[in-house]
Amino acid sequence: MGSTARDKLLVTTFVLLAAVESIVVAEAHGGHGILGALLYAMMLGAAVSWLLLRAHGDNFRRVFSSRVFWISIVLLIGVLAEKHYLSTLGIQNRISTAKALEFPARALLLHGHDLYSVTAGETPISPGPGWIILWAPLSIFNLTAFIPVLALLFAYGVLFRRDRVRAGLFALLMLVQMLFLSEMRNGQDLFAISLMLVALALLLEDAPVSNHHLVLLGVLGGIIASARIPMIIMTSLIGLGLWRRDRRVGTIFLALSVGTAMVWHGLFYLWAIYDGDWYQPLHVLGRASRAGKKPRLLSMSALPVVLMGIYRRMGKTSMTWLLSTFLLMITLFAPVGIGEYLESRQLDWEGANYIVFPVPLLLTYILFHTLQRRDA
Repeated sequence: MGSTARDKLLVTTFVLLAAVESIVVAEAHGGHGILGALLYAMMLGAAVSWLLLRAHGDNFRRVFSSRVFWISIVLLIGVLAEKHYLSTLGIQNRISTAKALEFPARALLLHGHDLYSVTAGETPISPGPGWIILWAPLSIFNLTAFIPVLALLFAYGVLFRRDRVRAGLFALLMLVQMLFLSEMRNGQDLFAISLMLVALALLLEDAPVSNHHLVLLGVLGGIIASARIPMIIMTSLIGLGLWRRDRRVGTIFLALSVGTAMVWHGLFYLWAIYDGDWYQPLHVLGRASRAGKKPRLLSMSALPVVLMGIYRRMGKTSMTWLLSTFLLMITLFAPVGIGEYLESRQLDWEGANYIVFPVPLLLTYILFHTLQRRDA
């Protein structure tokens, strides 16, 4: 496939994933998911084509390169999301993901109990210990809506160092993602995981080759890897890309990130078992097994092809690491979302998050590889 055709396919994929998000949100709030998605996809497709495929004047560049402007916009939206989130705390059936970050953090830091001595209502807790503790300063005070906000600002800051205008475009195109905004309002964290993967990959490529920086990034990689059990595969894939770039640095990062993740999981697994509790992060593996026969068959059929493509195509740059990670995440997680839809047949189904949350990795590739190559 030629580079132009591939670029169009990637942009189309981004628009289609955004349309899936709009179906879910429109259906949840108004019951017109398909119509809303079609209108949104047409408008977004036109906007993305204009933003990505046309030259822009000085005024455009001035707005999109303004760090103060985009940080202010993201924080303003975050404050509004947090206000909404606080208004939902009294609702009994609010989203379980937020509770899965808040309840265990309070159990550990306020009461000295095992993280997994509590549950998120009737739902097992999916996040791992490192990830829960990372965001505990927010979650124990019900500031959970700011988690995706800070993750976006962190990724934006890393991208800003590379290209101010494209970083502004990234912020804008994240803020028009319907499910990302919904995650903010509900205190969810899946998009935050992908945003942290974006920042990690770019930091690994840009950071000075020193033991000090490498240790910090290895520990950060381990914390992100602990966000969900399968995330250790994603950080390891980024580490494999780094290994192809520099074998010594890649080996050290892989050892540190995998080791950190395993220490987090091992310590809290033993604590949970000692207290007679179940290590709840393992439940995500069972959730994947419930995706349904056809979606699992689709995933298993696509996986060898995707892995072979990654093996052959993943190079020494962070952009290829991110595209490879996006493809693997879609292959592994999208069938879970599809299977849950086939089971419920509801357009506002929770499993849609598993289909669209890798979008930040694709968006970064489009903006910082596809668009940059075109401009060159």
